[in-house]
Amino acid sequence: MTPALIRGVVDSPVGPVAFASVYLESAPAPVPDVAAMTDEDGGFVLAGVGPGRYRIGVNAPGYDPRHVEFVLGVDDLFLRVRVQ
Repeated sequence: MTPALIRGVVDSPVGPVAFASVYLESAPAPVPDVAAMTDEDGGFVLAGVGPGRYRIGVNAPGYDPRHVEFVLGVDDLFLRVRVQ
């Protein structure tokens, strides 16, 4: 079985946030460093993770850091993270 992907977008009150860091802070089991940088449209993909409860962190220049907890199943997941 192929691991699910965590896809998403980071946005702000004024639109998509490019070049934000998105990274796993906690996982149900030890995982290698899993991180991504958002593209020009605020999009990101985190790959190589299995089902379970996760917490991601988002750091974007000029915005407060964000932390999002979620449960990943066997299907890909889409997250929208709003920074302020």
